[in-house]
Amino acid sequence: MANRPFEFEEAKFDVSLKQVIGNLKIIEDRAERAITQAVVEFSEHFLSEAQKRAPVESGALRAAATVEGPSVEDDIIVARIGFNLIYAAMRDQGTKGLPGGVLRPVRAKALFIPLRKGARPGDPTLKWGVDFVLAKEVKQKGNGFFTLTFEEMKAVANKQIGERVTALLEANI
Repeated sequence: MANRPFEFEEAKFDVSLKQVIGNLKIIEDRAERAITQAVVEFSEHFLSEAQKRAPVESGALRAAATVEGPSVEDDIIVARIGFNLIYAAMRDQGTKGLPGGVLRPVRAKALFIPLRKGARPGDPTLKWGVDFVLAKEVKQKGNGFFTLTFEEMKAVANKQIGERVTALLEANI
């Protein structure tokens, strides 16, 4: 026997480089599918938690929850989560991001502020001060339904997604 370590005279091992690389590609494809599925599941869970916190008047805000994707962007799997109503950000963050920190009317002289459920502009039965008020500007504090959910869940996202990917890969091996 030769004096060099790890050298065998009696046995020869052949490893097909193409076969090993082919197997790695299969594993890579399975891992990408598992990561994508885990991101979708986490995104839906995140959205469900945000929906629970969303303020409810008509239910339109909760119904406007969406998940776009996932898609691969620069080797990163991305899912876009949000609410597709124009006032969703206002309900989350309030008016602090608006000029002067206030909401002002765009196509009217004043904002119609209902004081009771169902009060709508143009209803001749409404009484000012009882059913509604008018305002030139309004400050609104958001309730953070989306931002708070994001802050809580970003801390556990990688761990939960990683655990789900591991479970999905183990189920297919």
